[in-house]
Amino acid sequence: MLGMPVGPLAVGDEVAIDLSYKIMNQTKKDLGADYQASPGDVVVDTFVEKLERFGRKNGKGMYVYPEDGGKKYLWPGISDHFPRAAEQPTVDEVKTRLLYRQIVECARCFAENVLTTPEDGDLGAIFGWGFAPWTGGPFSHMDFIGLAAFVAEADRLAEAYGERFRVPDQLRDMAQKGASYYPAGIPAAAE
Repeated sequence: MLGMPVGPLAVGDEVAIDLSYKIMNQTKKDLGADYQASPGDVVVDTFVEKLERFGRKNGKGMYVYPEDGGKKYLWPGISDHFPRAAEQPTVDEVKTRLLYRQIVECARCFAENVLTTPEDGDLGAIFGWGFAPWTGGPFSHMDFIGLAAFVAEADRLAEAYGERFRVPDQLRDMAQKGASYYPAGIPAAAE
C-alpha cells in the first residue's frame, strides 16, 4: 500500500530479527544512559528471547515459512503476544508514519554526516532496503513536498507518537530558511 517492494515485517524477517536484537543490545551498551528505547524494542526482545522467532532463517518470524516451500503467511500467534489495540489508526496514518519515520532517520544521518549527499541517501534508501521508489527517495520526497511542510507534519507525528518523529535541527533550520536538499528543490538529472 505504501509502494515499497517488500513490506516492513517481511524485511525484518529477511534481515533476521535476531540481528536486530544484537544491534539493539550493542547500541544500548554503547550509548548507556543515552539510549532511547523505541516501541519496537519489546517486540524484538519478545520474538528473540521468549519465542525464538528469528525470521526466515529459522522458518519463523513475523511470518510462518512452510517447510514444503509453500507461501509464507503472517504468524497467527502474534496477536496472543501483542493484542490489537482498541483504537486503530487509519490506513493513511499508518502509511504516513511508516514513510516519515524512515525519512526522519535519513535526515538524521545527513545531519550527522553519515550521509554526505542527498543522492547517496536517495539511492541507498531505494536500493538498500526498498524505500518507496515512487518518492524518488527520502531527500527527493522532502524537497517535493517542501521542507517546511515535511517538518510541520513530522512535528504533528512527534506530538502524537513520540520523539522518534522529531526532525534534526539541521532540517528544521533548512525549512525555516526555505532551503532544499537539491538545487532549486529538484534532483539533478543523471549525466
